[in-house]
Amino acid sequence: MQDTPIQPQLRKSLTTFDGVALLIGITIGSGIYSTPYIIAGYFSSFGGVMLTWLIVGAFVMIGGLIYAELGTRIPTTGGEYAYITKAFGPFAGFMFGWAQLFIIRTSPGAALAIITADYLGFFFPLEGWSHTLTALSVIALVGLFNYVGVQWAALFQRVTTVAKVAGLAAFAVLFAALLGGTESKLAEVSQPMTDAGFLGNLIPALMLIVFTHAGWDRVGYVAGEMKNPRQVIPKSMLIGLGIVLVIYWTVITIYHYVLGMDALRATATPAADIATIMIGTVGAGAVAILAIVSAVSSINGTTMSASRVYYAMAHDGLFF
Repeated sequence: MQDTPIQPQLRKSLTTFDGVALLIGITIGSGIYSTPYIIAGYFSSFGGVMLTWLIVGAFVMIGGLIYAELGTRIPTTGGEYAYITKAFGPFAGFMFGWAQLFIIRTSPGAALAIITADYLGFFFPLEGWSHTLTALSVIALVGLFNYVGVQWAALFQRVTTVAKVAGLAAFAVLFAALLGGTESKLAEVSQPMTDAGFLGNLIPALMLIVFTHAGWDRVGYVAGEMKNPRQVIPKSMLIGLGIVLVIYWTVITIYHYVLGMDALRATATPAADIATIMIGTVGAGAVAILAIVSAVSSINGTTMSASRVYYAMAHDGLFF
């Protein structure tokens, strides 16, 4: 009589801090640095911009509560793959998992690696193959952290998440400290750059803002490695999303306060421009470092979470 082979088990070592770090690390990538100037082009005033960010924030928080409930009911590795398989059967889970591998998770990781190389170019020239190799090296380095073990990947996620939150907090504090010397441009009004009507302007703006919030849903992917997923997932969702929303709303307000509608539309690097205004050219370098940390942290969080989908698929015999 043959013995039944022992199935490998994931180590349950992740805490609420890890869940929060994962959510913030993935969500705050490059979007907050690269989308606000485009979004401003769809509105005539800061009021419309901020209202839209608040609406999306409420939508995301509702989504977080839904995913928190799903995570407590189905606290297994795989996140959405597990939820879809449970609700609609293995074929739907199979299709979702392979879509994750080929498109949904791999393309954002590649884009963030390219953005990382772009910002590294602020410090030394990267063109052609050197730029491509740098982006590939970033992905390889992050992959190495995750290959070594979840402890190293989680540690890297904690450090980079704390660094990016601290950096954005410092950006806000510096702005507050120098507030007296800056005239508010929040009341500035300017015609939208596109003439597509109310819905024609609102819909693409909503899509960009939703994109900037993407990533909060992946906490449940690593449920199988959480010490107590039924407690960790809801806490991670509420705390993490709360921090993300406060940071986003604060940064957007700063962008518009300092630059106004017209100047914001004219620059693809508003954070760097504002930092330069406040503390000179060193500010642009600091923002470049912050953007690099944000992008790499998001790549690591995506790698750490998405790989658990493939693990869950393999466990169910749906991968290879």
